Amino acid sequence: MNYLRSFLILVLFFSVCNCAMYYDVTRIPRTPDNLKALRECQNTAATAVGYDQRGFWKLKESCYKTLEGTTTERFPEYPHSIKGCDLFDDWGQADWRNFYFLCKP
Repeated sequence: MNYLRSFLILVLFFSVCNCAMYYDVTRIPRTPDNLKALRECQNTAATAVGYDQRGFWKLKESCYKTLEGTTTERFPEYPHSIKGCDLFDDWGQADWRNFYFLCKP
């Protein structure tokens, strides 16, 4: 009986943790202006000093948000691929993950 109780607690724990996971997918049109700005974002992130991991992610995220035509969607399941898009950056932790795709305009 004690094993059954432990098993049910584990099942409940993993069920709750799995439900809380989400994936933010940001699509950025592949235009010459966006590619140039994206290189600047990557250079800024590459030279950033004094940030912890989360601060570094926020720096990149705020830079990516300035690109033209950017759209973001939240998915409850892992986005294996997006048609017409190429993954160029992703980061996250146990309960969330951000994906950044360059897409054909």
